[in-house]
Amino acid sequence: MFFVVSLLCLLSNANANELSALNDRYLDLLNTQEIDPEIKIQFKFKGLRLGDAGQNVVNLRQKLNQLGYDLPVQGAFDVAVEKAVKDYQRKLGIEADGKAGPLTIRNITLSVEKKRAILEKQLKEMRDVFEGQSHQKFILVNIPAYKLYAYEGDHLVLESRIIVGRPDRPTALLNTQIASVIVNPTWTPPGTILEKDLFPKGKIDLEFYKHHNLVSYDQDNNPIEIAEDVTLTAAKQQKIRFTQPAGKENPLGRLKFQLLNSNDIYMHDTNSHGLFKADNRSFSSGCIRVEKYLELASWVLDQPKEKIVKTIEKNQTIHLPVKKIPVKTVYWLAENVNEDVLFHLDIYNYFK
Repeated sequence: MFFVVSLLCLLSNANANELSALNDRYLDLLNTQEIDPEIKIQFKFKGLRLGDAGQNVVNLRQKLNQLGYDLPVQGAFDVAVEKAVKDYQRKLGIEADGKAGPLTIRNITLSVEKKRAILEKQLKEMRDVFEGQSHQKFILVNIPAYKLYAYEGDHLVLESRIIVGRPDRPTALLNTQIASVIVNPTWTPPGTILEKDLFPKGKIDLEFYKHHNLVSYDQDNNPIEIAEDVTLTAAKQQKIRFTQPAGKENPLGRLKFQLLNSNDIYMHDTNSHGLFKADNRSFSSGCIRVEKYLELASWVLDQPKEKIVKTIEKNQTIHLPVKKIPVKTVYWLAENVNEDVLFHLDIYNYFK
């Protein structure tokens, strides 16, 4: 516990408060006795809800009782259970819909031992990340929280929802920098999409090609017609390049934040903003989609949003240089919410 206390005076107020709150909860857990850790709750994709019955509901009632809710252990998922679930969700900042879905059940059933282990590991990582960052701009991307944070000096200046890589195409853990901002970017499918989507069986998928409005260029950058039977091997040998032109239908949207890394990971706008409303936002092939992309660009470029919008409206692909800003992607499962701790879903199963 000393590793947090000794660091608080070195950190910005926002970071110190987060660390202090998580550390307090960690200390509480050191003195918390495990109660019935073997009680498990299996759930359907949409979770348990009003009207459901069976052993899973009985187990849910028992767990809610252990959390201080006065419920009979036996019975169906009735109005009293729904009320208790809603109250619990509100405490943790989860949408209070009264349905015991994956995130709610994870927090209800996660063992004290695992909570301790998650917090101990995360607090150490937080110390390493925030130490020395208190006097400069930097960006923190927390993958399982689906959030981006922009810090400047002692202040959190921006928080945005993000979309990250799905479990079979995870977003990499990076310690990198923003190299440039690209307005109206074109899209070149990265290696993963090239091999798994455009050439899923080694041969081109013309439906994918047409759906994404791709165009092809030879090694001399001349546009070419793509053969219906071209293979991935042939495309590589001929150095064919596949690109989607810039525009509102481009999957990168209107802005791309180029990052320095060998994983071909970058941050960008999107042409599917409705996905930001989802609770589970692991939809991408590894890159990071940013809901507040204009606000982020304004901060990164130190320009008013209105100026950036005017640049976008030129409908030209423009590369804007930036002062390199550190970007760190992390995998932190614990978040301080309402003087309690929300444990996010382990979407990549890293914390076994």
